[in-house]
Amino acid sequence: MFAVDFKDEEQVKEYMENLHTEYMFSCHHEKNSDGCVLLGDFYTNIRKEYEKGVEVYKTACNEQDNPEACYKLGKACLAGKGTEVDKDEAYRCFKKGCDAGHSGACHNMGLLYSAGKKNGGKEPELEKAIECFKSACNKDYVQSCFMLSGLYLRGSKTVPKDMKKALDYSVKSCDLGLLFGCVNATRMYTVGDGVPKNPELAAKYKEIAKEMHKQIKEQQKAMEFSV
Repeated sequence: MFAVDFKDEEQVKEYMENLHTEYMFSCHHEKNSDGCVLLGDFYTNIRKEYEKGVEVYKTACNEQDNPEACYKLGKACLAGKGTEVDKDEAYRCFKKGCDAGHSGACHNMGLLYSAGKKNGGKEPELEKAIECFKSACNKDYVQSCFMLSGLYLRGSKTVPKDMKKALDYSVKSCDLGLLFGCVNATRMYTVGDGVPKNPELAAKYKEIAKEMHKQIKEQQKAMEFSV
């Protein structure tokens, strides 16, 4: 396959048409659910034909039990992109994806519970949210690990403060590459916030945070230069 010159409009158009044909064949002829997800992504992200994307995700989720499709269908139902806003349907999709081991779906279930959106906005269901976040964090989904650190750091009437767990999840989110996890770990080890002070570990996570921040700034400059 020849390299595509993305400055050449005709080459880009031909490339996109070939992609569409490939994904259509995989999804509809070969009945490949991963191919359907790619087709749904093509409609959603490239053509901005959200309704078509939702229909493909529905097929892959509801008929083929593809967890990635369930996750993306759930997000569409939550955002109202290509379909009506439907929090109950979003939850059903996330749960189906989570039950199949999709960490992003588990995380989004946790967000629904933590925002109280699962029970009509009456109040957050933090204990249920924590179980969802734990499922995702155990699969190294960094945002869930960080959410857990925050929940245990703040505490609530249903989830007692637990500084040891807050630190453990901050450290894990840092180890997984999240800057704010490193910042939290640095602070807790520096001031002894619910855990023993440890200057050596404080210095270690401070250096990691500084290096991450440096890399982020370099990436931002590179993106500005390329534009």
